[in-house]
Amino acid sequence: MTSYRKVASTLGLDLPDDDDDLRDVLEADMQQVHDHWRHQ
Repeated sequence: MTSYRKVASTLGLDLPDDDDDLRDVLEADMQQVHDHWRHQ
């Protein structure tokens, strides 16, 4: 289990089982954060 999965599990977050799907979710989240802060 990756560190990210351990933290998410501790927080009770739902994650995709497939690592490729999880990577897509993380990349989308990172892009959203980047876009938000770029416009601040």
